Amino acid sequence: HAHIMIGHPGETETTVRQTIEFVKELDPTTVTFGMMTPYPGTELFEIVLEKYPELGDKYTLRLEDLHTKTYYTDAYCDMPSEELSEWIKKAHRDFYLRPSYILKWLGRINSIDDLLRVIKAGIKVGRFSISGE
Repeated sequence: HAHIMIGHPGETETTVRQTIEFVKELDPTTVTFGMMTPYPGTELFEIVLEKYPELGDKYTLRLEDLHTKTYYTDAYCDMPSEELSEWIKKAHRDFYLRPSYILKWLGRINSIDDLLRVIKAGIKVGRFSISGE
């Protein structure tokens, strides 16, 4: 499994595309593309506090959408948060909807249980790739 974050300081559309291509070359069994998230106590969070000093110690993260929604990325990344959110969905589509990836998984199916598990996972990935949820 590969866990990849986008939305780093200095991130551009070009670097996001390069990251997606790199992960496709690695070809892990599964991948999660997530949003760079500033945590309190980190250098990145200090950058966020410079722009949003009112956060202080009131900063909270929603675990339901951790790494899929942007949290103050405008403080350290030049890409708009809406664009970053779209890239998360696109990255999942580009990785999981490759014919070679799909064929590889179809070749691993050895039972009805396997088939049902792969279908269920495929539906979840497809839904996330479209809606982000």
